[in-house]
Amino acid sequence: MKKFLVILLATGLTLTGCSQTPQKKNNNKETTLPVEVTKAIRKNLWEKVELTGDIRGYYEAQVFPKVPGKLKTRIKDVGTEVDNDETIATIDRDEPALEYVPAEVKAPFSGIITRYFASEGETVSPSRPLAEVATIDKVKIVGQISEKDISKISVGQKVEFFVDTYPNLKFYGKVIRLSQVLDALTRTLTVEAVAENPEKKLKPGMFAKVEIFVKAHVGSIVIPRKAVIYNPDGANTIFVVDENNIAHERKVKIGLELIDEVEILSGVKEQEIVVTVGQYNLKEGTPVEVVGGEK
Repeated sequence: MKKFLVILLATGLTLTGCSQTPQKKNNNKETTLPVEVTKAIRKNLWEKVELTGDIRGYYEAQVFPKVPGKLKTRIKDVGTEVDNDETIATIDRDEPALEYVPAEVKAPFSGIITRYFASEGETVSPSRPLAEVATIDKVKIVGQISEKDISKISVGQKVEFFVDTYPNLKFYGKVIRLSQVLDALTRTLTVEAVAENPEKKLKPGMFAKVEIFVKAHVGSIVIPRKAVIYNPDGANTIFVVDENNIAHERKVKIGLELIDEVEILSGVKEQEIVVTVGQYNLKEGTPVEVVGGEK
C-alpha cells in the first residue's frame, strides 16, 4: 500500500510539472523608427516681396486728332513701329459741299502703336484720344504693394519677373518710382520698375509675376521648411539625430520663411542632422533608422 502511494505521488508531481507553461522571455529592446534626414546648412537668403504687374511702354502718349471728322484710314496698325512725326492715320473732315484734303495724325515720338480708341469710319474729335504710342526698347512694370510691405520697398532695389509668353525666361529690372498716395479702397501703393528690352520680347499689356529683392540675409542657418513641426502656440519644433541615431526634440526660432526653406535663428547648428520625413512619429529619445536623405 505504501509503495502504491509513493508511485501515485510521483506520478502526480510529474503531471503537475508537465502542465506548467514555459514563460516567454521579456524583450525590452525599443523599436527603431525610419526617418529621412538632411544637414542644416549655412547660406545667403534674400527676403522678397512678391506682386503682379502690367508691362507698359517706358514712354506712353495718347495721340489726339487736330480736327473733327471720321477716321478714314489707319495707316499704321496696332503693334506697328513708327518714327517720330510719321503719319499714323488720316481724318476725313466730312464737311458737306466742301472738299478737304484728309487731315493727318502723326506720332509724337518713335515707338509702336499700342492701341486705337476708334475704328475706321467712326467719328473722332480733338477732345478724345485717337491712338496711343509707346516706346518699348525699355519697359515699365507697374504693380501694387500692400500697406504692410511699403516700408520694405525703396527706389533702386533689384527686380526679377516672369511673363506667361516666355515661362522659361527670367527678366531683370529695378524699382524706379513709388507712389506717395495709397489707394483708398485697396490700401495698396503703386510701384514702378524699369527693365531693358533690347529684343523687344516684352510687349505693353503683358502680365508679369514680380519679385522685389528687399533684404539680404547673409550666412543664415537654413533647413527645409518641411522639417518644421508648426504649433498653434508658436512653439515650433524640429527633431535632430545624434551620432547614436537617437532623435532629440528642439524648439526653434524661425526667421525668414521661403517656399521650400526656412531661416533658423536659434535651436539648430550648422551641419546638425535634421529629420525631414517621419518627425511626427517621434518623441524625445526615440531610436531611429535613417533610410533616406543626406547624413
